[in-house]
Amino acid sequence: GICMVVGGLKYTAQSFNPKSASVSCLLMFVCVGGIFAPTIFSQVLGNMNCEKCENMYSSNDTLMNSTYGLNCEQCTNSIFGVDRETTLYNRHIKPLVYAICLMLPVAYIIGLIFTLKTHTSHLTVDFTAEQLKRDNVNHQGHSHGSPQWGIVKSMVILLSAATLIGVCADIVTDNIQNFLNSTQLSTYFVSVTFLSLIPALPEIVNGIQFALQNNINLGIEIGTSVAIQVCTIEVPLLVLVDIIYPFELYMVFNQVHLWSVFFAVIVINYTFQDGKSDYFQGTMLLFVYLILLSNEKKDVLKTPNYPNFYLEPFKIEWNIKANKSFSKAIVKLNFVDADFPQSFTCYEDHVDVMDGKSS
Repeated sequence: GICMVVGGLKYTAQSFNPKSASVSCLLMFVCVGGIFAPTIFSQVLGNMNCEKCENMYSSNDTLMNSTYGLNCEQCTNSIFGVDRETTLYNRHIKPLVYAICLMLPVAYIIGLIFTLKTHTSHLTVDFTAEQLKRDNVNHQGHSHGSPQWGIVKSMVILLSAATLIGVCADIVTDNIQNFLNSTQLSTYFVSVTFLSLIPALPEIVNGIQFALQNNINLGIEIGTSVAIQVCTIEVPLLVLVDIIYPFELYMVFNQVHLWSVFFAVIVINYTFQDGKSDYFQGTMLLFVYLILLSNEKKDVLKTPNYPNFYLEPFKIEWNIKANKSFSKAIVKLNFVDADFPQSFTCYEDHVDVMDGKSS
């Protein structure tokens, strides 16, 4: 989206290879289907956790029959059973995760062979001829220089950059919890902004530079390749690390993330159909990202009649429970506005935060 906006502000319209983009879109659909298959499985066959259930009984004297049932409220699907046992995940979902992590890298390798080896001319011949014709018209009177870096120099710089990125990731991992505790930012917001954009910053900058040179095709390929490589390389590696050094990785997401990502991939696929891009399409893709960013859920607790005074004497209790879909869920309380009279013994207005009934 950023590449399309920047390139569209400089050029009225830019062209990219729709055949190559269609291959990337198909790979993205396969990746999303594979990554979210355990989530769909858990939603269909997972355990149902409810906040409140009541026995229901009804009888029909005319037909001489009775019906028994449960009336439950605030029910959600969960991979955990009674006392947080994980039989469903270990027996059914985890084998599915392992199978998908074996298939996704194979799909990525097949895509590379298809685009770079067996069908290169089929995918690029028409677009390359059109691009060369346009470059000959736009660059008459001067020639481009040849690459100056050799293979050894390029590999050394690439490995050095990868090492520095690994060091930065280690520093972020050690300090991210302190950062979250000292700010009002949520884990979801930090994850979909800083932790996802900063590692991809070199690709984003390169894509913008190519778009400014009227080569939006390369910018789009960089953006889609990053998303595909996350699903086909990084996620299987995470699962492999969890097998060697278990850290309770559960490859199950909530429904908001599931349908948001599917919606984003469908929008991208629709945008790539005509092989043309402009700042309008790029802006719409950025709006999709902002919509996904706003999917964060926050619950706000207020005293009655807020921000005005409440009547005295007054006492209210809130029962806050962590999300049972996560193994180590944390409840974070952020007091935005509070006004208490000075009292050394907390005899007057006060707030008690209890972890259970007695502590």
